[in-house]
Amino acid sequence: MQKRPRHRPHREFPHAKRIIVDCDLDTCPICKNALKVRLPWHMRKTIQTLNGPVFVAGKSKECLNPACENFGKH
Repeated sequence: MQKRPRHRPHREFPHAKRIIVDCDLDTCPICKNALKVRLPWHMRKTIQTLNGPVFVAGKSKECLNPACENFGKH
């Protein structure tokens, strides 16, 4: 008898409630320039709750000032 590889089932929740959290900051805390919204999500995760699955995602912003120490960071 051959040993079968471990398998983690792929789960999909197409009808899960979606919660998208946006960054509250409008200006960089260091240089006070405007922040730009980044296109990819900073984090995303499906969470199982007693009321059913919930998809949570967070969007971040980045500083576009090359002289700022936070330049390019989200």
